[in-house]
Amino acid sequence: MGSSRSCAALTLTGLLYAFGAQQRAEEVGVLSAVGYTRGRIRALFLMEAAVVALPGALLGAGAGAGYAWSLIYALAHYWGDVVGRIPILFAASPTS
Repeated sequence: MGSSRSCAALTLTGLLYAFGAQQRAEEVGVLSAVGYTRGRIRALFLMEAAVVALPGALLGAGAGAGYAWSLIYALAHYWGDVVGRIPILFAASPTS
């Protein structure tokens, strides 16, 4: 279920950027008219996307880790009978 949500989110993000590029066709035309190459225009759009995506990814990773920690905390402290009083620990690393 999580992978289908991720796939849907990535698809929606790609569609929104494509829609944004269509809406900015006039801007692309002006940049082409003043001498920008296709590669330079593409680089500008990719840099703009990176400025949005990088903070979003970092915030999302932090929010996800915080949410996972809060669920594990709740399981360990409030719903102990559900997990049979088995100790549950939160462990996160940059590679996980």
